[in-house]
Amino acid sequence: MGKSEITLEVDAALLERARGADIDLNAALEAGLKLALAMHRSPGVSDVDAPQITGPADAAASDVRAEAWARENAEAIASYNERVQRRGIFGEDLRRW
Repeated sequence: MGKSEITLEVDAALLERARGADIDLNAALEAGLKLALAMHRSPGVSDVDAPQITGPADAAASDVRAEAWARENAEAIASYNERVQRRGIFGEDLRRW
């Protein structure tokens, strides 16, 4: 996948702090975009289209996606856990451990 050149406007003080911290602005923008996409991912987007984890910032984006998924499915998870509490785990009587 190629790269695209863009023009951005950034808060001057923020940019100065980032440059002072020797932050790679290109990498920071890409990581920020991946995080934003993970946070605002549409339900119809498949995992194949999801951003790939290649570093710590991408891992943070993945964590955000996982937390969003857990919030979206909290009711179903609670229902499942309640059913397991009442009925046990399917096949539990067949286990040998």
